[in-house]
Amino acid sequence: MKKTILILAAMTLLLGACKKDDVIEASKVEMKDENVERGWDYIKISGEYGYPVVLESMTLYLSEKEDMSGAEAYSCVIEEKTFSVEADDLKDGTKYYYQYEYDNGYGKEKSERGDAVTIGKPVVITKDAGGVTTVSAVLSGEVTNNDAANKIEERGFCWGTEPQPTIAGNHHNNGGNTGIGTSTFSHNISNLQNNATYYFRAYIKTNYGIIYGEEKSFKTVETINGYDWIDLGLPSGLRWATCNVGASSPEDYGDQYAWGETETKSTYTSDNCSTYGKQMSDISGNAQYDAVRANWGGSWRLPTKEELEELKNKCTWTWTTQNGVKGYKVTGPNGNHIFLPAAGRREGSSLYSAGGLGYYWSSSPYESYSGDAYYLIFGGGSQRVYCHYRYYGLSVRPVSE
Repeated sequence: MKKTILILAAMTLLLGACKKDDVIEASKVEMKDENVERGWDYIKISGEYGYPVVLESMTLYLSEKEDMSGAEAYSCVIEEKTFSVEADDLKDGTKYYYQYEYDNGYGKEKSERGDAVTIGKPVVITKDAGGVTTVSAVLSGEVTNNDAANKIEERGFCWGTEPQPTIAGNHHNNGGNTGIGTSTFSHNISNLQNNATYYFRAYIKTNYGIIYGEEKSFKTVETINGYDWIDLGLPSGLRWATCNVGASSPEDYGDQYAWGETETKSTYTSDNCSTYGKQMSDISGNAQYDAVRANWGGSWRLPTKEELEELKNKCTWTWTTQNGVKGYKVTGPNGNHIFLPAAGRREGSSLYSAGGLGYYWSSSPYESYSGDAYYLIFGGGSQRVYCHYRYYGLSVRPVSE
């Protein structure tokens, strides 16, 4: 922007300089290469003035009103032919009018008015946590009113057990977004403590700084007898354990049992199966026959045939590889999920179909043949609740009310 102002310039004499009371002439001074830099709360202006005059002072006046009423004054930094000034503590997304006042020792002159608009600050919204379990939660956020000048380098969340978490602690970066307008993002945080209160905030990092959304909190749920579980939002309200009996993680195969037995063994045959050919009723919650109740205690038990069918019919099944282990991600109506590894089955002394098929016992015996019981089988893009020999060694996934 080029502005011309009128100042009083001293006439240089061959044998000496003028005094202030000497006759002087008015000259025009050019403002050149004026550069206006804007931020959320500041305006920086720098440039050059054309004549080699010595300015004693230069002041920037800034106002939200075009008539410059109520203007704030900011002193400029003056060097040879250059000046710079910064006005801070301003409102974001606001139009400001500005004007310079110069003093070269012979009088003061004002420039024409200019204007500049501070960058609009994006609004970061922290949404309520969802899918809260004993060890995990889903965090969601949103960015609105984003000025095109903002380059969003990061979007994410920070969390911790103390209020006012920042990115200096636990945080996740969902990546940048250079677009304007509205954008949403989410992240599933895990490895949390059970029965603990966590504070969290959505945040964005831009070329102008970091903005945190409102702080919110959630409390992880308690374990059942020391074991983690997931509420899948099923009609029954049933809680599903996060891993198999004998497993240390969701991906771990865990132990495999013959139906109605509570201990593992080296070989699985009809001859050494204590329930094979025996007339029995449903064993769910019976510690004598239920491997879950016998090993995990509390209210944990084997799911019934009907509960396996509910899991199959009411959830979305996605074949996946989790931490190097193949199996199904089973997502409930509320968006929460469990992972069922394809652990195969044991017959004789061998393990069959590990990594390809999953077999999980129910607590329900087959009505028409005392050598069979109901189980869930999955693999190859399908899931089915069916019946098979009780002496097979299959996985067990605990449930609880």
